[in-house]
Amino acid sequence: MANIIDEYIDGSITGWHEDGLQEAFSAVQDAYNFVQPRLVLEPSQARKSSNYKVVRKVLNGKDIKNIPQEVGDCVSWGARNAAAITGCVDIAVRGDSEIWKDPFPPFYYGTGRVFIGKNRFPDDDGSYDSWMAAAVMKYGTIYFGDDKVPAYSGSIARAWGKGEGPPAGLVTVGKNFLIKSAVQIKTWDAAVAHSVNGYGLTVASNYGFKMEADRNGFHQQSGVWKHQMCVLDIDDEWKDPYVIILNSWGDTHGKLYDFYDKTQLPAGCLRITRKAFEGMIRDGEVYAFCQYDQPKAQDVDAALFKLWNNTK
Repeated sequence: MANIIDEYIDGSITGWHEDGLQEAFSAVQDAYNFVQPRLVLEPSQARKSSNYKVVRKVLNGKDIKNIPQEVGDCVSWGARNAAAITGCVDIAVRGDSEIWKDPFPPFYYGTGRVFIGKNRFPDDDGSYDSWMAAAVMKYGTIYFGDDKVPAYSGSIARAWGKGEGPPAGLVTVGKNFLIKSAVQIKTWDAAVAHSVNGYGLTVASNYGFKMEADRNGFHQQSGVWKHQMCVLDIDDEWKDPYVIILNSWGDTHGKLYDFYDKTQLPAGCLRITRKAFEGMIRDGEVYAFCQYDQPKAQDVDAALFKLWNNTK
């Protein structure tokens, strides 16, 4: 894993392409549901999210597992984390009768690069965030541990991310579990609004950061990463507004603590300033994943309750 991190830092891995962003988005925006869903909380009502606490509520005190990526498939891990956050909030806050399952990133990687991107980058691992956003709406999600879903590996990611893409049978399954809307985020206020409404955000840019936080608890901008990550939480109420970014490099960024209650934040997170994040919005790509159709919880037949009552 250290080798992959080094390759991102020294620029020998291209996980995300910065050239041609508008052309890539223009090619997909009319065909897919890049529209604004209704926001329950408007920006004037809330300026701080705590999605990591919602995730822990749904996952019985645990965090989304930070599985280190093995190749330059970061776009799919940013998408996986954003979908996972949105899914947890759908269950805990919006009361959807669904069960949470962990999205399998190579499926996103393959459907995005092959089906949406038409194998445009055969010689490297790179992709666009807009391709991922289109892929989760068109081809949906498959999950770790499900039938015929392999364990994650870099070789699986690369195999599915080239040629013909993921296996056809799994593509059929994935279409049952769609992100219904992906919103392109162009401003700080829009990012705050979607985060406080419980939507996971992907963020792709060439901004790199120090691997560990400074004494004030912030990861300072440093170098260039052609990389996609995920926004876990945003706080526009703190004296120095910040964003909590969830990376996909394992537990590599030191321990971070909540500024309010000193709770330890999930492993693999960075805390960055509003200024840094606004630069990422300006120079990169940010999308919010909204309205996620996850696997339905099994309904208990009402007849069973009648049978139980009759046997008392």
